[in-house]
Amino acid sequence: MAEVLAAILGALLAGGFQTVVSIFDRRREDEAILLAIASEVDALCKLTRLQNYLGEARRIREELVRDPNISYVYLVDLRSDYFSVYHSLSSNLGRLRAANASKIVRFYSIRKTIIDCTRPDGIAAHPIPNSNAQEAFDLIVQLLVEFLALGDSIVRMPRESFLDLSDT
Repeated sequence: MAEVLAAILGALLAGGFQTVVSIFDRRREDEAILLAIASEVDALCKLTRLQNYLGEARRIREELVRDPNISYVYLVDLRSDYFSVYHSLSSNLGRLRAANASKIVRFYSIRKTIIDCTRPDGIAAHPIPNSNAQEAFDLIVQLLVEFLALGDSIVRMPRESFLDLSDT
């Protein structure tokens, strides 16, 4: 009887240990997913700031307001896949907190919209009447501001996640 009880207890302990190890492994993988995406987001925000896209869009918008007779073409012809980490890990976003996954999806959606607006066939790439150009640049400025704010928030997520774990 004692041997059977010992075998059952051993099996329960082994199963419990395996469960705990599995939980910690999954948490590490989830943190790695978040860190990888946050790193790509950080690079995209730094590149956007380095290229001064927001400042340039604001400058063009101000010129359009000052001089109703001018028109602008604003073209950013990106050919590389700057979303390679996101594309490879997007199927794992469900493993993250819902609020974090939502911010990440919104960030990439906004970035895609900005790219679409400034492509050779986008709204900012063709001379258009001044009032429409002002609206187009208003949109681009709003999108860039939101993109950078979301990006900064996403970059902080791994640190905040680590702090949440250490508080438990």
